[in-house]
Amino acid sequence: MLLQADILPVGIYTGSVYKDYGLLKNGFPAESVFNGSVLVVKTHEWGPNARSKFSKAILLVRSPGPAIQAEFNRQSGGHIGFASPDRYRHWQQFVNDKLRGWRQMNLDWLYNFSGPTHVIFYEQLVDNVEHTLKTVMNFIEVPMNHELFQCAVERKEGIYRRKKRVLNFDPYTPKMKEQLKNGQEKVYEAIYNFAAPATKR
Repeated sequence: MLLQADILPVGIYTGSVYKDYGLLKNGFPAESVFNGSVLVVKTHEWGPNARSKFSKAILLVRSPGPAIQAEFNRQSGGHIGFASPDRYRHWQQFVNDKLRGWRQMNLDWLYNFSGPTHVIFYEQLVDNVEHTLKTVMNFIEVPMNHELFQCAVERKEGIYRRKKRVLNFDPYTPKMKEQLKNGQEKVYEAIYNFAAPATKR
């Protein structure tokens, strides 16, 4: 996603297994393309059918609490909007379902994907875009154009970065926080055991 707008002029695109018309019209012309004509392909899917389409995988892992809240905001307010307070009446079930999916998706790709896997923590990507992006380029074995790379780093925010907003309440109950902690520990332990520390071959 970071690469799209900046390498677009040279005809290199990032794809997706989805077809989001908003993205399609605003700088992601290869939305819904998932073949060898694109550099990388976005998917949130898991299971044999999802994995069979790919020869390499970049697993971008975000802590479940922020990841679930970001998805809640996306479903309620779009790519850069926020869920209104009244939406939180369905929050408990949403957290249960999404935490289960977060755990299953990450563990499925870690345990069952047979190709090379490069693991990136979302927080590391945010804190050090340049270094993390270089590891991605090395992993997918794409020669680096330093001018385009610098352009990507300078324009890393793009138009779909949701601004931070502080809620006047904590949406996560103590019980939810314990569930998030347990789920995160299980997935992160699997990452450290199988990725050692970032690449499985």
